Amino acid sequence: MGALAERIGAGLAAFAPGFVHVKICSTFDSGAEIGNVAVLVQGLAEALGIADIAVLAGQPSLGRYGVFGTLFARGPDGQVHRIDRHPVMAVHPVTPMHEADLGRHLAALGLHSLHKVGRGQAGGAFPRLYDLLDQGDVAQAGTDLAAAGRPLVVMGASSVAEAWLAAQPARPQTPPPRPATSGPIFAFAGSRSSLTTAQVGAAQGLARLPITPVALMQGGADLHAARDWALEWLSRGRIA
Repeated sequence: MGALAERIGAGLAAFAPGFVHVKICSTFDSGAEIGNVAVLVQGLAEALGIADIAVLAGQPSLGRYGVFGTLFARGPDGQVHRIDRHPVMAVHPVTPMHEADLGRHLAALGLHSLHKVGRGQAGGAFPRLYDLLDQGDVAQAGTDLAAAGRPLVVMGASSVAEAWLAAQPARPQTPPPRPATSGPIFAFAGSRSSLTTAQVGAAQGLARLPITPVALMQGGADLHAARDWALEWLSRGRIA
């Protein structure tokens, strides 16, 4: 992840960005050796010459909540669980979440000394960790970050984009054009979570072809056969 951060930072540095969103999953699942988001965000900040980092805990609009620095998430059962007791994320096959305190979780990955910013509070020293329980908290975080008046690297889910937009001057709203819906659709589901499995199983009218990560990495006959299968279905105007 350090090498990835350095490579991305080298590409972005020429633009001298003032606000960089490091988009991660709203469940914050990450491991010290697999997908280490702490290494990524710190490496990117260093590569860009940006001193200050902030983290937004959760995304209320998706049922992810940060309270007292602790992450909660709505599960497939409709109930809200602490992330280390979540029926999916606590047993994730690659990066299970065993710690709900995001300060502890991120410190274990290498991002230390996060200063917690509670609901309705103004942030102090960086790096910061903002609680988010509702959209008002998201907007408040955006306003507070904008008030810093200096370049920032901000890590979190799409709530970071929501926070940034909330801090921008109001603009007239025009409805976006409706996207074209004609033509075939190709969808690739790469998550191994039980929720993704249920979504794939519930999809109707789709042709499906399972393929293993090993086949994707090694190439060869299995990968070529999968490519030919997808091209055949798409050439018929079907959904795969």
